[in-house]
Amino acid sequence: MPLATTSSTLYVAQRRRFRGKRLLTRAWFLGQCLLGVALAAALAWGLKTAYPLVVEAAYFRVQTVEITGLTALTRDEVSYLLGLTDETTLWQLDLPRMGKRLTHHPYVKTVVMRRVFPSTLHVAIQERAPYLVISAENQRRLIDEEGVVLRPFLPEQDPKVPEVILPHPRALEPGMRLRQQEVQRAFELYRSTKPLLSPRCCVCVHSPSSPQACPSGDLSNTPSTCVLATRAFLYNSDVYR
Repeated sequence: MPLATTSSTLYVAQRRRFRGKRLLTRAWFLGQCLLGVALAAALAWGLKTAYPLVVEAAYFRVQTVEITGLTALTRDEVSYLLGLTDETTLWQLDLPRMGKRLTHHPYVKTVVMRRVFPSTLHVAIQERAPYLVISAENQRRLIDEEGVVLRPFLPEQDPKVPEVILPHPRALEPGMRLRQQEVQRAFELYRSTKPLLSPRCCVCVHSPSSPQACPSGDLSNTPSTCVLATRAFLYNSDVYR
């Protein structure tokens, strides 16, 4: 009986000791979880508090705007489109939105912007270059090689570029892209004969509905480099201007 009593007492003691260790393990795990939650909450609170201080810090305000690639555009025009203020910081810049706003300008072909910390914004612009003059009724507009209308043609200040005369009147607003069949045909003809032509040439596009759309007159002075193809006619612009 004494041996049985002793064995029973040891068994009960071992169970109590095992149960105590298990409770300690659970308490330690629960404590770690609570500590992790507390640290996460403290971190979130710290980020929420510190984020505005960092984003709006005067140290990161845009002090310098480097703009490259300007020829026709002015720095003031680009600065206006960027929409920066004295309080704007590099962290607050929405570069995709700003780039999209810039490319809405007829002269901007591509734009690349990057932040240079702590206070510089670099803007690289590729401008569209005048390629042809489009004429439709009383409208004369400069367009680039992709058919994008740039602005009204000013003979006194613009370079001598070839002219395309369209057979039908149509609106020619800056920024619009011309995809008409006549314009594309004139482009193809001009590109194929460009090495032979002087800058003062004109591409006149006929259509079946308006065969007399181009200027008429004595073409005896037309240079030998003029070409007739696919209802498009190139002539010396000096004769008709």
